Amino acid sequence: DDDSSSSSITHPAPIYWIEAKMFYGANTIPSGTPNAVGCILPKVRDYVRLYGTGAIVFMYGCGHQLAEQLLEVGVVALDGRGLDLDRVERQQKR
Repeated sequence: DDDSSSSSITHPAPIYWIEAKMFYGANTIPSGTPNAVGCILPKVRDYVRLYGTGAIVFMYGCGHQLAEQLLEVGVVALDGRGLDLDRVERQQKR
């Protein structure tokens, strides 16, 4: 029975950890810059070394270049734009 309304992506390795990021421009800021976006690659390299392969859910999407860089170090970038973030966004406004 094929359900064409859902899709799945097979990752070649198990995912041992997952993190969520809620910022825009995740693909436009160079790695190594002193901010949350620029620190992603160094941080996930440490995570992979400590815990193994993992995933990051980018709530507002992730550019292709950053997704490829993450995959090279053992992290799959997941697009969270299909998630219902209403409750989260209401909480952030408090």
